[in-house]
Amino acid sequence: MGKDLIRKRRPNRLAGFGLGLLALSLAAFLSCSGSFTSEDLPWHETFQDAPGAPWTWIRENPANYRLAAGGLEIRLEPGGLMGGGRDAKNILVRDLPEEAAAVGVDLLFNPVEQFEQAGLIFYVDDDNYIKLVKERVDGQAWVVMAVEIEAEIQFLNKMPLLETDGQAEVPVTLSLEFTPEGVKGIFKQEERVEMAGHYPFPMVRETGGGVFRVGIFTQSGHESAERWARFADFRIAAAPLVTPS
Repeated sequence: MGKDLIRKRRPNRLAGFGLGLLALSLAAFLSCSGSFTSEDLPWHETFQDAPGAPWTWIRENPANYRLAAGGLEIRLEPGGLMGGGRDAKNILVRDLPEEAAAVGVDLLFNPVEQFEQAGLIFYVDDDNYIKLVKERVDGQAWVVMAVEIEAEIQFLNKMPLLETDGQAEVPVTLSLEFTPEGVKGIFKQEERVEMAGHYPFPMVRETGGGVFRVGIFTQSGHESAERWARFADFRIAAAPLVTPS
């Protein structure tokens, strides 16, 4: 992600969009039946044990994730998803239940170099996803929300985080909400709760299309640096998890 890409959403070119994974409205997704695995919500993952079913890894590299006190740590590796990139490793995802209205995770992460990032992902495939991440851009930490469709950025926005240099690292709660109006990215840092972005044309599937998955990931690491992001208390709920004041 370059500085020139931090901008408001481009005009929506998706009217009549024919791609099977992206054609229906989110309202149809929320009201559909029989398409997704049903389960009681809220659903919690504390990462006290190594991720097993219903989790799956995309481009798994077992050497670069580990259990730690209070969560799962994933090391940042080179690679990413944005634009021509399709090589981000250790993306951990699971199917999104039919009843889900929000997903969230607590993130402890200190990005140091340009574009290092970690956070939530709503994942169809490597070219079609929504991400909400903590990222280092031009010497500062931000919460960045991005929507990519057919490997093209449709929405990209960022919100500054509190400066924490010289202090104990401050955790951030990241949440994606799915509503009839679109997808919202919301974050909480200490007592501050804000919306990082809202995309009004959500990614949803047609009957018989691909399965939606949600999860966690890192990207844009550096070969010479060993940095880890810690994820704790991954949640899926039938109601909003974090509400801006």
